[in-house]
Amino acid sequence: MKRIASSPLLFAFIAFIVGLNLRPILASIGPLFTVLQREVGLSATAFSLLTTLPVAMMGVAAFSGPWLLVRA
Repeated sequence: MKRIASSPLLFAFIAFIVGLNLRPILASIGPLFTVLQREVGLSATAFSLLTTLPVAMMGVAAFSGPWLLVRA
């Protein structure tokens, strides 16, 4: 099996594209605060978890990077 050499420029480009994809997901919840609070009855604390949990999960998933590199 032929292994492709990794390129830092390619990695930076892919990280940039993934970041562009994630930004709307995290930024779109703010304008919906009043609607969600009124319709669902979310408190400010519960509402803050809607943006905190995805960021926390991305941080937790980052720890799997070394394991994935070893397995590749």
